[in-house]
Amino acid sequence: MVLLFTILINKFTASASYYPRDVPPSQRTLISSNINSFANPLLAGLNSSGLAVAVVRQDSSVPGGWRREFGFYGVAKDDGAPFTPDTLFLIASNSKLFLAYSVGLLISNRSLAQKRGKELTWTTKAKDIFPETGLSSHIYSLAHGPTGRAEAIANLKFLRPSAEFRPIFQYHNPGYDTLAHLPEVLLNQSYESYIMQHLFEPLNISSSTFSVKEAEASGRFAQGFEWDMRDQVKGVDGTRTAMIPLLRGMVRKQSDIFGSGHGELHDKNAATRRASQTRLPRPSNTQPPDSPFESLEKSYSDPVYGTLRPCYVNKGNSSSAFCSGVLKSPAVKRIIAAVDSNAPTIIIPFKGLSSHLCLKHFDKNIFNVSALLMNTEDREAEGYGSKGGFLVGLDTNFELEWVNPGKAGGGLAMKGGFWGGTPLQGKRESSAEVWFKLDGT
Repeated sequence: MVLLFTILINKFTASASYYPRDVPPSQRTLISSNINSFANPLLAGLNSSGLAVAVVRQDSSVPGGWRREFGFYGVAKDDGAPFTPDTLFLIASNSKLFLAYSVGLLISNRSLAQKRGKELTWTTKAKDIFPETGLSSHIYSLAHGPTGRAEAIANLKFLRPSAEFRPIFQYHNPGYDTLAHLPEVLLNQSYESYIMQHLFEPLNISSSTFSVKEAEASGRFAQGFEWDMRDQVKGVDGTRTAMIPLLRGMVRKQSDIFGSGHGELHDKNAATRRASQTRLPRPSNTQPPDSPFESLEKSYSDPVYGTLRPCYVNKGNSSSAFCSGVLKSPAVKRIIAAVDSNAPTIIIPFKGLSSHLCLKHFDKNIFNVSALLMNTEDREAEGYGSKGGFLVGLDTNFELEWVNPGKAGGGLAMKGGFWGGTPLQGKRESSAEVWFKLDGT
């Protein structure tokens, strides 16, 4: 689902009176020159496109009793358009604040407690409403599998746990989807409708929307930016590139609710953290896998993450029509040109928070994996052509083990932190954070 939110809430009451949402610059007391001195060097240091600041403070000396100040730095769009108090932002996981509010409202709903015959509290056990799990974030599963929340919750049992339930805290994205299903379970009302009725309408948050289409049609939608061809492992910063168009595949089924905030999906610090992951050089006496690389071109499935169909990048013709089409696509041609060619390479379409997985042979049945994200196909689909756009994720680093190649019980063991938690140790299927079983076996 998608939530797009204005940078500045129009009002904080439901009364009919409206007041200015920003004081004249000469009268500002909250956004001072000190903030300007902080923000501008920050943008320069991060080579970021821009940011907006809204500050609200109760003040009886101004109309309405609230002082509202707005400031912006940099640009909202690649054409140089500035931010305004009505700019719409894509806020990603910041919108989980609205989810927390919705849960609190359900807990305080006395009529709901009477109807259920028992109260809903902050200590109500999940098993009384939903299945219990102890799971990592599983962020790459967000755009795969079933489309409905009920089906997604039912499929939680297929995700491999990284800990017993409750011993440790882990940031688990599907858990938020589970909470977003509460209004439907308890009130037979969709989460989006519940938020509109109990938060947006009472607070007169009239410009906000769950629809990307509506946001883009408004002309007030701030563009996000990505770092095309960034690879911090190699020390390459990349080129800042606008996300045009917005990634439909990623947004359409993202379990985190999108909300208000602007900027690159992958900030410089995050890229640096990824680059700090150990990526060992390929051994000089590399051994081939137990089966030819071409025999990897089969179908492997996980109930939540979906199906992987690897395609071997070689100098000859692919053994399947599917892989022939994949390898000839403009998107994959760009990937092939961007990655090192000193090791046998496998490309796997993988839609969602990534668009492709790039496997580079390391040794024997082990491959290094990069989760790549690019918008080439979205640009083609929306009439922008195959040129331009961005490619990111070259510096992500996971591991894949090809288990029992060509034999019964075979599959692909994805590991190295792919599930968003502490990597498992060991070999073969028991070490898999996500296990893609060979189909038909």
